[in-house]
Amino acid sequence: MELIADGLLIVAAAVAGIYCLVLSRRVRGLRDLDSGVGGAIARLSHQVGELQTTLESAKRSSSDSAETLRAATERAEAMADRLERLMAERETTIGDAVPRRQADISPLRAVEDEDDGHEPEPATATEKDVRQALRDLLGALGKEGSAA
Repeated sequence: MELIADGLLIVAAAVAGIYCLVLSRRVRGLRDLDSGVGGAIARLSHQVGELQTTLESAKRSSSDSAETLRAATERAEAMADRLERLMAERETTIGDAVPRRQADISPLRAVEDEDDGHEPEPATATEKDVRQALRDLLGALGKEGSAA
């Protein structure tokens, strides 16, 4: 009976030794940097670094775009305010002025008057300011549209 118990004990020890060898090989495989968990961790760490760089670049780009848009909006608002003031000034100037010749109102009439030897009156400074403000506003809007 003791002999059977000793035999079973030797067999159990042998099975435990084989199991330890199998576990040792598996742990060594997990530590392998190329194909095991170590490799997966190294690849994930590298990808996280790349994603952080990309995210920082996107934040900088977004911040720059927001600043550009804010500046363009402020310029457009300033030009719109200037244009409103010039239009209001123009309306008061026209309202206070003596009725003007028809040639100043109609471009076709102005051409006819030129044929008659009459030159239309030059535009007032206010009209020039309004025209320039419109050109500035349209130019700014065109630049902003092409930049976006």
